[in-house]
Amino acid sequence: MMWTEEEYADYLARQGKAPGKTPEKRRSKYNARKTWVDGICFDSAKEAGYYSSLKLLHRCGELDGFLYHGKMVVAEGKGMEQRAALYEPDFVLLYPDGHYEVVDVKGMETREFKLKIKALRERYPRVVIRTE
Repeated sequence: MMWTEEEYADYLARQGKAPGKTPEKRRSKYNARKTWVDGICFDSAKEAGYYSSLKLLHRCGELDGFLYHGKMVVAEGKGMEQRAALYEPDFVLLYPDGHYEVVDVKGMETREFKLKIKALRERYPRVVIRTE
């Protein structure tokens, strides 16, 4: 279907949008601002600050390393009809003694987050999961 400019302008007006106007940037749900550090875009300034502190801990030898946004299976899916439920923690800390911790940097803990953490703790009882 081809539209003329007038028809398209009418369509945009009905949608509550003015033609040629750029859409306004929406604020984040929890007022978090995307922050760039070392070429990585973090979801919030708090998460970027935590990344910077982890880099220092790694340099001084308190951490063997850390992973950013790994994925963990919360519940398996059933074939092609049902997907597995995944949890993506902000960081996984790897310590020199061989143990590791899962850390999620949160400004606010949502209901969905609490349910996933509960399911993770049941599935992985020996893994330390904490929030910052």
